[in-house]
Amino acid sequence: MSCWVVPAIAAELWGVTVDRILAGVRDGTVPAFTENGFVFVDVAPSSNTPPSSPPASLRPPTYVTVTRDADEVDWVVRPSAGPIVSPEEAALLLGGDAAPPEPELPPLDVEEDATPLPPRQMVRAAVARLRTPPPRRRD
Repeated sequence: MSCWVVPAIAAELWGVTVDRILAGVRDGTVPAFTENGFVFVDVAPSSNTPPSSPPASLRPPTYVTVTRDADEVDWVVRPSAGPIVSPEEAALLLGGDAAPPEPELPPLDVEEDATPLPPRQMVRAAVARLRTPPPRRRD
């Protein structure tokens, strides 16, 4: 028995991305039909399985290999395929004292001033005094 749902629901059920579902619809591996401009895919248990993951060689690296040299005390970061961690982040991770500079705040605008806001409780009390209660019901 068929069970037709939109690609976003199929992606949730199968645990894959919507792009992978739509790619399966385009290449014909996922049964689908279009009705009134909406795409529906079949997620019934007897239907095709979800699109498979891309091969490991096509997946982007999601980790950094960290090793410790035997003759050195420091850890050495060797990216697996391209820099994932910036040099500043690597210095911080490795215990370096190179902290990123904090951005300076721009000067205050004409509408802004340096006066602090009053405490929250005072503002709430002032607003509560101005509030009028709803009219009483007469039964």
